Amino acid sequence: MKAFVLLVTWFVPGMAPESYQATFNSAGACQVARRAVHAEAQRMAASVYQRADAATAGTQQGSLLALSYAPAVTAVCVPQ
Repeated sequence: MKAFVLLVTWFVPGMAPESYQATFNSAGACQVARRAVHAEAQRMAASVYQRADAATAGTQQGSLLALSYAPAVTAVCVPQ
C-alpha cells in the first residue's frame, strides 16, 4: 500500500503563508481531506464576502474589499 501526502498552504492577506502536511494510507482518503480543506476555504471566503457586503450595502466595493481579506488555499495530494 502506497502512502499519500496532503500538502496544504494557506494564504491570508497581511500574513506569512502557513503550510502543513498530513499522510494518508490511500489516494481516496487524501482526496477526501483535500476537498474538506477547499470547502473550509470556501466557507471562510463566503463569510468574508458577507461581512464586506453588509459593510458596504452590497455595492461593488464590498466585493473588492472582500478580495483583499479573503484567505486562499492550495492543497494537493502526492504519492510519498
